[in-house]
Amino acid sequence: MASTSTLSWINRFNDGVDLDVVTFFHKNCGDSFVAKAMWEVITFTGDGIFFFAVLPPLAGLAWATGAMPVLSPDQIYLATYLTVTVVLDFALNLAMKAAFRRHRPLYHKHDMRFPGPDKYSFPSGHATRVGCLFAWIVELVTYEQRLLAVALRSVPLLDEVDVVTQSQEILLTGVFWVVMNCIGRLALGRHFASDVVCGALLGYLVFFPAAQSVMLAIVHPALLQL
Repeated sequence: MASTSTLSWINRFNDGVDLDVVTFFHKNCGDSFVAKAMWEVITFTGDGIFFFAVLPPLAGLAWATGAMPVLSPDQIYLATYLTVTVVLDFALNLAMKAAFRRHRPLYHKHDMRFPGPDKYSFPSGHATRVGCLFAWIVELVTYEQRLLAVALRSVPLLDEVDVVTQSQEILLTGVFWVVMNCIGRLALGRHFASDVVCGALLGYLVFFPAAQSVMLAIVHPALLQL
């Protein structure tokens, strides 16, 4: 648990430039009902609800009804990698929030979506998650283009993407996804600027390497003859 000095240190910035930035985005981009609804939709793919409350039930329903095809070793490996990455990101994010206990901006309204440590602000869970997953995309584009092609073929509307000739477009799309999630959290008044900036960097530079290490310890690609 963080000490009192640590807590006062992190919250000392809540009324400075950090607040000015979130105020600017919230007042100009997310203050109306329509704007809030738009940003909730835009940032949904970075939300823990999407990964933990939507995707698993959909996968379970597809399996129960026989709609899910038999997964290849490549697809099993990718699904396992995704699961390890988002679960570890979630655990590390909650641990950091519990340690720092930074209060959320005054525009944030607490509700049942933010229980336990998730009621705290630093770092942004959306930002660490999209930063972490973007690092995985970079890893696949750089070193595992065949696996990336397998992943894209599993997603509707993306099965025609050529990972060799369109690698830059894939990376730029990933950057856009990260930026929009970070801006969305500011526009909704959920986080301070440093929450999303540091969160994205933590996800990319710390959380994903940790997930990568765990994944290699669980199952090395060679074991699946990839």
